Amino acid sequence: MTIPGCDRCACCGTHVRRSGEIGMFKILDASKHRGGTRVRFVAGERARRDYEWRVKEIAKVSALFSAKPHEIAKAAENFIEEGKAKDQKSAQRTERYLKFVAAGLMPKNGLLKVFEDDLSPFELKRFAGMLKEKFPESSVGIFSPIEGAFNYVIASSEPELLKISKSLNAKLNGRGGGRDGMVQGTYRADKKAIEGAFDEVFSK
Repeated sequence: MTIPGCDRCACCGTHVRRSGEIGMFKILDASKHRGGTRVRFVAGERARRDYEWRVKEIAKVSALFSAKPHEIAKAAENFIEEGKAKDQKSAQRTERYLKFVAAGLMPKNGLLKVFEDDLSPFELKRFAGMLKEKFPESSVGIFSPIEGAFNYVIASSEPELLKISKSLNAKLNGRGGGRDGMVQGTYRADKKAIEGAFDEVFSK
């Protein structure tokens, strides 16, 4: 069978006597390929199943957003925007909390170790930068527990910081690195071990 204006292929599946035997035909997508166009499609029973699956999925999403099927894209956009607004408010609350905590901290012998729950890697880095700005002559370590380990960020003007970081990783079954006066990663050790190792390596 040939269709005028379309490329012909010697064999690409079941042979039909007329195009009507193909049944439902759905082009899924098309892309440029070597000067031509590559088309991905389903036909016949596969096209019917694909259509049925899409209808069911649209119905599920419609129910989740409490929106009519033709309005789910807009509902999804609104949901994402609301999420961004909530994330921004949450970040502002966290920022205020970290400033509150920072106000009550003071380094000891040029070292400051802070253990704080539920801080993301980004928040750890933000908090470490905040404390380093407040105590520029001190080495600051911020640690937050995660599933039997601790995420960490260390900020210090110590010229051998990268060497010290490697030593800490070796002592605390850790990994990570960094540059420009700040390193971050994960230690698989308990709080007591981290406190002891931190004091030891920065006191040398």
